[in-house]
Amino acid sequence: MILFINACVRKGSRTGRLAHRLLHSLREPVTELKLEDIDFPKTDEEFLNKRDRLIAEKQFDADEFRLARQFADADRIVIAAPFWDLSFPAALKAYFEQINVLGITFVYTPEGIPKGLCKADKLYYVTTAGGTFFPEEFGYGYVKALAQNFYGIREVSLIKALGLDIDGADPEGILKACGDEYISDPNIGIDDKRYGVPEVDELRAAVLKNSEPDLTGSDPSVLCTVDAGSSVQAGTGEQSTPTPAQIMAADMGLGFNLGNSFDAVAHPGSHLKGVDSELAWFNPKTTKEMIAAIKKEGFKTLRLPVSWHNHVTGPEDTIDPAWMARIREVVDWCIAEDLYVILNTHHDIHEGFLLPDNAHIARSEEFMHNVWKQIAREMSDVSSNRLLFESMNEIRVPHAAYEWTPDYNDPECCDAMENVNRLNRVFLDTVRASGGENAERILVIPGYSTSTEGACWDGFRLPEDTVPGRLIVAAHIYSPAHFTFYLKEGANITEFDLNSRESTDPVDERLMKLYNRFVANGIPVNIDEFGTVDKNNDADRIRCLAYTLAKATQLHIRCCYWDNGVFISYGNGMAVFDRNRCIFPNPEPVEAMLRGIRAFE
Repeated sequence: MILFINACVRKGSRTGRLAHRLLHSLREPVTELKLEDIDFPKTDEEFLNKRDRLIAEKQFDADEFRLARQFADADRIVIAAPFWDLSFPAALKAYFEQINVLGITFVYTPEGIPKGLCKADKLYYVTTAGGTFFPEEFGYGYVKALAQNFYGIREVSLIKALGLDIDGADPEGILKACGDEYISDPNIGIDDKRYGVPEVDELRAAVLKNSEPDLTGSDPSVLCTVDAGSSVQAGTGEQSTPTPAQIMAADMGLGFNLGNSFDAVAHPGSHLKGVDSELAWFNPKTTKEMIAAIKKEGFKTLRLPVSWHNHVTGPEDTIDPAWMARIREVVDWCIAEDLYVILNTHHDIHEGFLLPDNAHIARSEEFMHNVWKQIAREMSDVSSNRLLFESMNEIRVPHAAYEWTPDYNDPECCDAMENVNRLNRVFLDTVRASGGENAERILVIPGYSTSTEGACWDGFRLPEDTVPGRLIVAAHIYSPAHFTFYLKEGANITEFDLNSRESTDPVDERLMKLYNRFVANGIPVNIDEFGTVDKNNDADRIRCLAYTLAKATQLHIRCCYWDNGVFISYGNGMAVFDRNRCIFPNPEPVEAMLRGIRAFE
């Protein structure tokens, strides 16, 4: 296990971004310790007396020594600390005062020489500085002396990027060059372990064993249609010619989310403004080569999550032309690769922009109209056979009791869900009015929180369209929740068994709800996001991905994998694509998803 000691303060910290690139390349489970989140005790006489007593009594399991035990048990250490005032942030010094514990991290020899007790064989010290004056004997030298002389960590490596704030400097170029110099070994980060992807027949058998009457096949002609504009009821459709949305959905194949790039929102104090906000959440700049690599791996659809509220100004929410041009550039790359593209508004759920409660709905409708009017105008000449628009992402009321899971009995929640219908109505009317290819473009419509429950609420309505059969319902599925997420509370499941109903039922139940309500009535569904966080359980993650795709394909539902570019275990790591090196380091997760599709195609 790597212990990542993060002494960075800013969300878009350049030191943090460099450290994440290192962690990404190491491809080992990571435990992150954010020092700004720790309320360090005051080092006064009372504290020292208690600590001395606990050490004398050898009560090393005391909570006061939790950080010291964690440090001593780590296999490797990564410290990220910006170069401040010839040293590092004060929180890092406070941390060292907590972990320097006689009997845990070091002991004294009879000669009075410290002898390290720590397990780690290597420590990486990652730092950045605005200037080039960097005397190593200060901050880094202090850490190196502690590591080698007190903790017994003999190998200490310095990774530094200097001169970032000098007039005329190219900070992004400097960071990239630093990363290339220290951590660009093409062999680093490639996962040579192979866990075994379930065979197509095994997946098919697992799905059918737990299945409703056989619903196999992806031919859209087996589906039926219902009119939009009213509450959708299951079981009322009649067979007819497949709609344009059904035909497109059937052809969309496996999808990939380019997450944590254009949806990133920089910290207010970050230097990453405008188009540079693409870098704010530690992913590199998107390139044409990345898009080509995603297509080559077998993906047919790319969902492009984009945040807009941080790029608008004025009463009409005028979008920064440079930001719009950058998004258009990436859309064009995708179209050139013959990918379907889903373009949306993503992390715009903020007061003053999008909020679906009654107090904010008027402003939210205004923002929705203003932003989509501009997006639709810019994209009006892009083929409606390839580019889809999705109105919103996970639209909800933050901090409400029903934020993520709708409460059908809560009047405020029902108002919010009805307001989502209103926002979808504004979205559709605005796009259709823009003309060009948008007059018949396929549009993707979510319910409240883009959840199964939001879409399956009796009051959820698809907006009445001027052209029939061009709407797709969006939903997100992260099931089973305690397996796919790393949750701070409750059981964290790390195993997924194809033959266990405990593993498969949560997947089946959500997909079947969507099938019965929409697909069986001729309205296609796209799972815009699904995936699993890395808990150092790749074999089980592979089985979960394969099963989810097999079940979804059986029900004529398409899926887009959520890739956030993060490979860190036991955090939010969900990446399968290494964007820095433009490779899929372990091909098995993608192969598992493709086999899941083949099980019922």
